[in-house]
Amino acid sequence: MCPTCKSKVPRAGDNSNTPVKCQDVGDNNPVYKDIDIGLEIRMLRNELSEMRNELKDIRDNFAMLRDTMLVCNKNLEEIDTRVTKLENRMEEREHKCKSMELENTIAELRIQLSERDQDLLANDLEIPGLPEQKGGSSH
Repeated sequence: MCPTCKSKVPRAGDNSNTPVKCQDVGDNNPVYKDIDIGLEIRMLRNELSEMRNELKDIRDNFAMLRDTMLVCNKNLEEIDTRVTKLENRMEEREHKCKSMELENTIAELRIQLSERDQDLLANDLEIPGLPEQKGGSSH
């Protein structure tokens, strides 16, 4: 049995020490019903106002989050651009290093050729009275 129904059932026994209970004025009197409804409406308005404030706070938080995300995206794009530039520089330097190595190798080979030519010229004999032939061979 619910508490309301239980309270309406008369109790058995001696009720002489129980204080006199008034009639439930709020249940039967329409003035009190209007007051209860007005109170409930005020409470609902307060709750709605609190919910509006909470929703405003949530919207503000989302706006801040969106702004933060935009800043992060911008920073990531800048970092990506910097990394791309650094990669390009690295590739250019690698190409320069390779071309420098090739140029050094070419220079070394030229020096070696020059030294061999000098060695060959040192072995060249000049005999007076013999005409020199083109090609360097006397055969």
